[in-house]
Amino acid sequence: MILRPLQATSAKPAATEPVWVAVERSQQQDHSGGCWLVPQPAHAALSGEIAAHLDVKAFPGITPEVVRAIALHDAGWSPDDAAVIQESRARGMKAKPYSFIAAPPKDTLAAWTGSIDIAGKSSPLGGYLVSRHFAAIGEMYRAKVDGKTAKLLEAFVSAERTRQERLRKKLPQSDAELGRLLEALQFSDLLSLYISCGLEGGVEFPQAVGGKAMQLHRQGDNIRISPSPFAGEVTLTVAAIRHPRTSEESSRLFAVVCEA
Repeated sequence: MILRPLQATSAKPAATEPVWVAVERSQQQDHSGGCWLVPQPAHAALSGEIAAHLDVKAFPGITPEVVRAIALHDAGWSPDDAAVIQESRARGMKAKPYSFIAAPPKDTLAAWTGSIDIAGKSSPLGGYLVSRHFAAIGEMYRAKVDGKTAKLLEAFVSAERTRQERLRKKLPQSDAELGRLLEALQFSDLLSLYISCGLEGGVEFPQAVGGKAMQLHRQGDNIRISPSPFAGEVTLTVAAIRHPRTSEESSRLFAVVCEA
């Protein structure tokens, strides 16, 4: 689950910062007074919408097959998110929804594996890309933890490397082409997280266009990314569920406009 403040914050970082730093900080904030809940599958669907609008000159090889895989890349979180929503509706303010970054390691790895399995059912390319996506995240976290969690991550990454070797044999794309498609998934994921979290500050993405790292600046509901990964203006939306539900409002659709 992604947690989003009920009200936009007026405090913004003074300088542009890495997008993941901003996302992680937003998910560590106190949401005990209530928040919007953005289910991971909704965030993934937004990621797919972003991927569908990427300029093929910036990210060659984007096909409906790739877009579908990106749209499914967090589908494995569905059972966990459903439980969070059910508890929110049953217990109201007594419920304590938690962010995906606070999920127990075993639950996280089960969600990652489930997401990869679902993407793999859509196509070998989908399974390969989503496997590489989560293996890379697993590697990143493995360097930050030790003990039992590190061993769990090591086993996960090893299993996914084996899966990738098997799937790679079925794919005609070059290593460079697959690498760029992975970057398309990663960028779409991060931009969707930025929007889903309700962030407003300037951020920089690790992915580049034309050799330059993309930077995002936001004014109200308008977003400008430079260099732009899009061929034209794009309107993006994500649905959120209110915690706790009130008689006036139980859900809301948030929208932003990405300028060309």
